[in-house]
Amino acid sequence: MIAAAIYLACNQLGENMAQKHIAIACGITEVTVRSRINEFQ
Repeated sequence: MIAAAIYLACNQLGENMAQKHIAIACGITEVTVRSRINEFQ
């Protein structure tokens, strides 16, 4: 969940952060990040 929140916050602030970089930093897959993003939206 936190990875999705970080990704969405970066997008809203205009920061260009790839899902892949966030996923690696959080130790999860990009698919998991995308799934959690969809739960937020």
